[in-house]
Amino acid sequence: MATPQRFIHDRVVLLLLSVNIFFTVLISVLIAFALTGGTDRLYVIEHRPSLGLSANRIGDSTQMTSLIVFVIFVLVFNTMLSVRSYPLRRNFAVVVLGMGTLLILLAGVISSFLLQK
Repeated sequence: MATPQRFIHDRVVLLLLSVNIFFTVLISVLIAFALTGGTDRLYVIEHRPSLGLSANRIGDSTQMTSLIVFVIFVLVFNTMLSVRSYPLRRNFAVVVLGMGTLLILLAGVISSFLLQK
């Protein structure tokens, strides 16, 4: 399906797409830089406070790269969903892109907390 001409020329959509791409690249680069510091370091992959003493699950840097994949997947999926919903409802497409921005930012915050030393 070709991208509708009006979708490309909508200023709000272009602003949200630019913000999403910027934060995706920024978060991916910051995670990659944090992971290149030490290859033998162990990272907290998962934290469940309801489990008590065994609340943290530990993994290596290859498992932390899934955060980069997740952020890129969110960008691609939200963009595709917005493109497909734009001819039906412009407002829904804008909301989808806005929620994508929020999800990308939350993934960045969570990754920064998980990558702390």
